[in-house]
Amino acid sequence: MGQSPIFGLALVGFMIVAPSVDAFDLQGHRGARGLAPENTLAAFAMALEIGVTTLETDLAVTSDGVLVLSHDPVLNPHIVRGADGSWLSVPGPAINTLTLAQLKR
Repeated sequence: MGQSPIFGLALVGFMIVAPSVDAFDLQGHRGARGLAPENTLAAFAMALEIGVTTLETDLAVTSDGVLVLSHDPVLNPHIVRGADGSWLSVPGPAINTLTLAQLKR
C-alpha cells in the first residue's frame, strides 16, 4: 500500500522550507555541560568558544520576583552547600519560596 499524494507533497514542501545543513543549531546544554560547572558564566563562555550557537539554560523565580539560573526547582543536595559550607544532606526548599537574600546564604 503506497503513501498518499498529499504525503508526498507535504514531504517535498517540508524539504524546501527545512533549514539547510549550513543552518545547524549547535546548542550548549546549560552552557558547556561536562566542560565547566553548569549554568555558570564560565560554562556559557566555554560553549561560545567551542562554537555553540544557542545557549540553553533553566530559570527559577524567587519569592521576591528575581530570576535565577537553576535546573532544579529545589536546592539540590548534590550541588548546593549550606550557609556553613557543608553539603546539604537533603533537598532544600523550593526556590520559589525563598527570597534572593535567603538563597544567597
